[in-house]
Amino acid sequence: MANYFKKLQRYDKALEHLEQAIAICTEVRDTHCIAAALDIKGVVYIEQGRLGEAETIFQQELALQRRLGDEKALSYTWANLAEVAIAQGNFKQAEAFLSRSTEIRKRLGDRIGVAININNTGEMFLRSGRPENALPYFQKTVEETERIGFADLQRHAMQMLSETHSALGRHHEAIGWLKKSYVLKDSLFNLDHSRQIAEMAAKYEAVKKRKNSLCGNGNSKPAICSWACPSPG
Repeated sequence: MANYFKKLQRYDKALEHLEQAIAICTEVRDTHCIAAALDIKGVVYIEQGRLGEAETIFQQELALQRRLGDEKALSYTWANLAEVAIAQGNFKQAEAFLSRSTEIRKRLGDRIGVAININNTGEMFLRSGRPENALPYFQKTVEETERIGFADLQRHAMQMLSETHSALGRHHEAIGWLKKSYVLKDSLFNLDHSRQIAEMAAKYEAVKKRKNSLCGNGNSKPAICSWACPSPG
């Protein structure tokens, strides 16, 4: 329910349900449950702009995840702390948090998570007014997402490369990367459109077979089948 209210941006209701969840999880001594609830609570605080409170919550979650030894969850908590630090303008700390998250994700073989962190490091540098430092991170993101087939992030990184080149005064390169992002966006749309058409065609064929089967039954009335069945051929 908390996630549901968070998506609706009804943050007070989301926090109310999260407090109830934390109380229940604490009562039954379910540390995993407490950590999961704290994670959502921290994200709600970020969305509300309550960055100091979000940092406190994520630090609490971090302590629990360390106790549990849940490395994957730890990588997300470090990434969340980095997001808070970036929003606070504490870029040096954000870089350190992202580095810790990336180290864990590399060790776990989480290539998608690593690609996301590489991109976010680039965005951190761009946001801190260091586009020259951001550039290699976005380039690496494009390369890595090409290898793993993460097209959505690849398109985003192309857009970030366009913004970065623009910030560096390289307008020709900026336009080039923007065009590439549009081409990829169109191909993703066409791929999704083709998939939808294929699904519709499959459903139509299934209905067609079922109707042919019904109309081929000697007990079926011709008057009913005259409109329900596809034309022969």
